[in-house]
Amino acid sequence: MNALKLTVLNNIPHGSRLFVNGAEIALKRAKSGVKEAVVYAENGEYDIIVKNFLWAGLPFFKWFLFTLFFWLVSVFGIFDVHGDGSCYAVNARLKAKSDGDASLTLKFGLFKDGAPVFTVVQSDAETEEISNVYALDKRAKRRNRIYGIVRILSAIAVAAALAALIFGRN
Repeated sequence: MNALKLTVLNNIPHGSRLFVNGAEIALKRAKSGVKEAVVYAENGEYDIIVKNFLWAGLPFFKWFLFTLFFWLVSVFGIFDVHGDGSCYAVNARLKAKSDGDASLTLKFGLFKDGAPVFTVVQSDAETEEISNVYALDKRAKRRNRIYGIVRILSAIAVAAALAALIFGRN
């Protein structure tokens, strides 16, 4: 059984998950400050996928129910913290192959349209990048903008209603 020591130099993009051969991997912080995991495979082939979940990228009906629920629970959006507001889709894939034990070091970049999600800093295995780019999700960006406007308007409406209740009575 071959082992791959996966090292991540900086944080994985917010809300992203790391999968190796279809299983989600939990990285553990080492004493040096980097995050590491050891993954085993019979054939020495590793399919590494990094992807994120955008709540604003859901189908409309699911997004609407999800947003409406949190909008009501957070007192009309005033105390809402459920969404990260990110509009960048992360779907990066890397294949690595080794004959024995190997190590792979990845460094993740910042959110920017067209920028690479990660760079391979060091590798003892053969690596092939299948996809490695941040993509701006226009639907998520539009929905985040609309939701932000609704939150501001509802905060103003709640403030006006409270002012009318407090100062409206003589």
